[in-house]
Amino acid sequence: MRHLVKGGVADALVSLETPVLYFYTDRDRTASVHVEFPKGSMTDWYPQTSRPPSRQLRWDNIRVLAKDRPALSPERDPRRYFAARETDAATVQATNPDTKKLENEKFLFYRGVGDFEMPLEVRAKGQGAFTIKNTGRHAVPGHFLVSVQDRKVSFAALGQLASGAEEKAALPAEASTSEKLADAMVKLLVEQGLYEKEARAMVKTWQADWFGENGTRVLYLVAETVTEELLPLKIDPKPDRLVRVLVGRHDILTPEREAEVGALVKRLNGESNADAKAADTALSKLGRYRFAAQTAAERRASGR
Repeated sequence: MRHLVKGGVADALVSLETPVLYFYTDRDRTASVHVEFPKGSMTDWYPQTSRPPSRQLRWDNIRVLAKDRPALSPERDPRRYFAARETDAATVQATNPDTKKLENEKFLFYRGVGDFEMPLEVRAKGQGAFTIKNTGRHAVPGHFLVSVQDRKVSFAALGQLASGAEEKAALPAEASTSEKLADAMVKLLVEQGLYEKEARAMVKTWQADWFGENGTRVLYLVAETVTEELLPLKIDPKPDRLVRVLVGRHDILTPEREAEVGALVKRLNGESNADAKAADTALSKLGRYRFAAQTAAERRASGR
């Protein structure tokens, strides 16, 4: 489903949700960072960059501080991104090109939107059964099938999926917990090269979305080669070691949920205000995917 997304960009299939770059150093250094998004557009970033937004961002002459810990912007509200600070990474210091003031953070962050297909195809067969196919040229290092309903979580850890492979998957009958899923995700992320604090910071950042929003989804690791193709990155001077781990999220509208959304949309447009309000509340639990699910249901109802 294509629709207007953040940043005023229309017809976007993929939302690039906040990759962050951490730095570790034994002494203060000066570095420049250049990241591209050839198939998309950048919409947000921090600290401010030397290059205006488009398909690439450039931070020139940032300072990476080995020991100094200057004050960061205050956490006045519960923004999810502050969880990304909970690591042992060095502080990054950049000069805002407009205000000339220093901006301090524990990472560089950016996000954007793009109009391309990710190399994973998921089909819901009904009654908790699914097929998952890796349509890309590289193996998926690991993936999870996850279902959330009113904070009740069930999931299946499915391991690696080879290039071109298709598998049948099913959700377990017994419920689990978001804590167990978080621990399983952290373990997989650490196996891919993240430090444990980085892995826990990532999971904490997205826990409310990944494990809190009602629905069924596949969370999967993107092959590092694919990450390099999607987001070419150059750091000067070249670091001794560079680890890149990207998590993909593929939401699925099951036949059961499709019927449920259709019924809610019908109630939403009914004559009872109280019933419409209750339906609106139920649809809101779909989170960011309400628009796509509701629009699809309205089209089915109108025969389009």
